[in-house]
Amino acid sequence: GINAEYGGITMMQFKTILKASRKIQKIPRAHSQTPLSFRSTEILKKPTQHNTKEKVVPITIRPFFSNGFRGRRSFKNSSLKLVSTRKSNYTTANADTVRQRGDNILQPIDVTFSESVHGTKKDVNFQRKEQCSECTGRGTKSNLPPKLCTVCGGAGFVDIAEGLIVERTDCTSCDGGVVITDPCHVCKGSGLVVKQALLSCTIPAGVKTGDLLCYKSEGHNGKRRGPCGHLFLNVQVKPHENFKREGQNVLTEASLSVSEAILGTTVYVSTIYGDSILLTIPPGTQPSEKFVIKGKGYKSITTNDYGDHIVTIKLSVPRRLNEEQKKMITEFSKNGGDRLEPISPIEEYW
Repeated sequence: GINAEYGGITMMQFKTILKASRKIQKIPRAHSQTPLSFRSTEILKKPTQHNTKEKVVPITIRPFFSNGFRGRRSFKNSSLKLVSTRKSNYTTANADTVRQRGDNILQPIDVTFSESVHGTKKDVNFQRKEQCSECTGRGTKSNLPPKLCTVCGGAGFVDIAEGLIVERTDCTSCDGGVVITDPCHVCKGSGLVVKQALLSCTIPAGVKTGDLLCYKSEGHNGKRRGPCGHLFLNVQVKPHENFKREGQNVLTEASLSVSEAILGTTVYVSTIYGDSILLTIPPGTQPSEKFVIKGKGYKSITTNDYGDHIVTIKLSVPRRLNEEQKKMITEFSKNGGDRLEPISPIEEYW
């Protein structure tokens, strides 16, 4: 298995590197600045039960230590740095096949309230990196493919380990795993140029603020003809003055007079779909009481289910009364009309 105490390498690799380091120690100091590269299979000539399933990984040792390895303690405290390209996501057969996936694009999009309810189609303008037409994405002037980096083996990154600390950094000797000696004068060797893109996007019904709509392979193009990233639209819905949203439900308010709340009435409730529903208000309706209209809420993006339309009652109390109205209210109060019916503790709790 892999032991973190030996810099993330196996015991068998540690022992073989230990033997190789003693040979490297004999190299003159004038040549010690050049890393010495070798593959683990060139040293592990006698496969054992532990290393038969190990992957072939390129390993580079930087021999700027003086005393080499002297057991486990010397390995942990020495200035040895092991650079490995394990777990590479790229093909390292040749430099022409070192491809990188393009980055994703996050693009905000404004949607009106009506568009969020019914859905719509919108043309989205955005900038993205596309393949250079001059070099067809190779990044070089000539038709010859770029050279494969000998330091990272085409991975584009290196793992530097010293003791228990392992750090992954970008390879400073190349650009994504390849070395370009004659870069294209248009894309400067990247193989990509920034262009303006126009995409017709379908906005489904029921979207809300903060939703991310993914359009696959519409993001930045990958380096060296790699696969494209994705385009994510960050939806921003403009608020409505009368309708509020809570999940898939729609919230509105209906104002009633005191007499309507006492005697009961009927009111028309406008929905988000443009129609009106006749709502019956029973006698004795209380302020902040809620009425539910089933199936008149927002549509779910993933299913065909609809939310509800919830109406909250607001009581409008008159600020000014004439003498006759005051007399009627006073008479109503004397007859006990303003007394509340006793409520049991259980009913009050629920």
